[in-house]
Amino acid sequence: MIRRIILVLLLLLLLPYALTPLYRFVNPVSTLMIGRWITGATVSRDWADLGEMSPALPRAVVGAEDAKFCAHRGIDWDSVRDVIEDAQDGEVVRGGSTIT
Repeated sequence: MIRRIILVLLLLLLLPYALTPLYRFVNPVSTLMIGRWITGATVSRDWADLGEMSPALPRAVVGAEDAKFCAHRGIDWDSVRDVIEDAQDGEVVRGGSTIT
């Protein structure tokens, strides 16, 4: 039983590494799209390459998600520290970057 649990956890851990090369050939789906497929709602998507977008759009998305993304190495430790302090003080804990 424990071997199966370890195997499942290992597979879940390695899944992102297996899927990443696939995105070279297949456009990724979002969790919102998956949710709509599950509920039977209509899913409409029009893929747009970065070259077709205004250069400001990708920057705006990165800025909205994690404004300091290009200044740290994947994890904003100052923000992590702030979240821990807020949680210890009983304050509302905010979300973190999902880019990394």
